Amino acid sequence: MGALDDRHSLSPRIKALAGLGLAFTLAIPVAYAFALDRPVAMLMRLSIPTNPPYLTLPLLVLWFWAIPQSFNLIDGMDGLATGLALLIASFLLVGRGFTGTPFLLGALLATFLLNWPKAIHFLGDCGAYFLGGLLGLLALRTRAFEFPSLALWVFAYPILDMALVITIRFLRGRPLGAGDRNHLHHQWASLIGERWAVPLLWLEAAALAVGPTGFPGSSWVCWPALVLMLAQCAFFVRRSLQESEKTPG
Repeated sequence: MGALDDRHSLSPRIKALAGLGLAFTLAIPVAYAFALDRPVAMLMRLSIPTNPPYLTLPLLVLWFWAIPQSFNLIDGMDGLATGLALLIASFLLVGRGFTGTPFLLGALLATFLLNWPKAIHFLGDCGAYFLGGLLGLLALRTRAFEFPSLALWVFAYPILDMALVITIRFLRGRPLGAGDRNHLHHQWASLIGERWAVPLLWLEAAALAVGPTGFPGSSWVCWPALVLMLAQCAFFVRRSLQESEKTPG
């Protein structure tokens, strides 16, 4: 789908529907795997029954649809998406020990070095969708049956960024599929410049992802980081609405 989008510039509706179909296809076997592995999954301290499989199927469809989409949305500055992918893969390796991640780390590192600080290689929609989908799969495969919240923490930044732009577009009465410059990286770049915005967002994403690693004191980092990220989103929503009121027409 990403390759077709790069070649033919698919409409947002087509991409959303195609992504939903692919997400449903991926979610069915995972839902059955959850049901066979354990009767209850703990997600953010909530007990979610996994049997019958259709109880978790909507959540998994949403996951497999939203993560590639959100990852593609943050691919707007040199090194941002590739750096985040490298960070997520590293936390999956360190935190929960997925054996396939080291091979992926080498590929991501090479791509990152070609993409930052000055990009000579670009992911495009094809690369961004692929990385988002692959990392979303690995996050669920990495002891997700024991600790499903791992996936939410390591992907907290792209999830919150996606929620931010959807909220702003909804409040401003704009189509949800319309592009704009209200993402976190755009907002921060307008305040401190792209040179500092990208490392800042990497740092915030790392602070959110450190929670599931089990390092001593990690919970004292991730929860304040989440509160800070939510406060930033609220600030940027207000800022975008104020700017829209000043714009003629």
